[in-house]
Amino acid sequence: MSDSALGAVPQGPQGPQGDTGPQGDAGPAYEPADGEILPVKLYATGPGVIFGRAPASSGAGPGEELGGGDLATIMGLGTAAQHNDSEYEDAGAVSTHAAASDPHTGYRKESEDHSHATTGAQGGTISHAVLTSVGVDDHHARDHHARHEPGGADAMAVDAAAATGSLRTLGTSSTSAAAGNDSRLSDARTPTAHASTHLPTGSDAVDKFSQSAVGTLDAAIANTETVVVAKTFAANELAAGQVYKFEAWFTKAGTQSAAATIRIRIGTTTLTGNIAATLTPPNNALTVPGKIEGLLRIVTAGSGGTARGELEQRVHLAAVTITAAINPSTGTVAVDTTAANQKMELTFISGHASNTYTFRDAVLYRVA
Repeated sequence: MSDSALGAVPQGPQGPQGDTGPQGDAGPAYEPADGEILPVKLYATGPGVIFGRAPASSGAGPGEELGGGDLATIMGLGTAAQHNDSEYEDAGAVSTHAAASDPHTGYRKESEDHSHATTGAQGGTISHAVLTSVGVDDHHARDHHARHEPGGADAMAVDAAAATGSLRTLGTSSTSAAAGNDSRLSDARTPTAHASTHLPTGSDAVDKFSQSAVGTLDAAIANTETVVVAKTFAANELAAGQVYKFEAWFTKAGTQSAAATIRIRIGTTTLTGNIAATLTPPNNALTVPGKIEGLLRIVTAGSGGTARGELEQRVHLAAVTITAAINPSTGTVAVDTTAANQKMELTFISGHASNTYTFRDAVLYRVA
């Protein structure tokens, strides 16, 4: 009957171990590669290097102990060196290392240490004597000014002649300086006479025509108020007491008997200024020449200033006959002398459209 038919049969106990068989032949010896570093166990009889490189020719395998002998012999390094050998601390030159890419030129050994000087530049005090090419005036020192004070090594002059550089004392002499609060800098003084400098040939000549004007040559005026001559003044240019004169020469065309109207105006707008003087001569139907004269005085100045004018006309009626018409003013008109563009004007109206007055010349100028 088969085992399967009978079911599983339990295993019996293990029998005793058999005898050891014979040892096999030894394998080939380990051959290390040239230069290979081998872990070795070193034996040394004295102090020395604690590691080394086993020579490839030793024939030792990894972990295999080398024979006895001193450390250097075992490692193939030659004669062993003791830890207190003087060669380890020899201060000889290392010329090859000094020439490498990390030079040590200029380093100083502690044995060659030195002490700094206690005077001069190294001692922290810089004097001119230890500075090369630096003179006493080439830099600023705290006490440099003392060299130029009276009694100094390079003292400046004091109160030297005019136009000569020097120190100046405060005083009233011709060579001393004035203090900032000196009364002479603010007191009132009478100017030195210098009228001659303002003459036409003087060094500061005054243009006597700066306050004058001329009219248009041959200006024909009919029965519409028209400016004969005018002058515009800047703000504050007009002053109390100034006097201006008008002169105009004319010829007449037209025989209508009509009276002309002559005016002196002052104000900031042409033909609308205040009328300081008015003259209406007698009618005449003659074609005769004539002349107009007038004066305008600035009586008072300022924003509430005043002015007054006078007019006169003369006509040539016959060979020796001159008829005058005069109208001196007794009142004043307002004028703001502080305002700009003040216009002083001589105006004319012929009195009839058929009568024309041609002004051959006209002037306005200051007389006082």
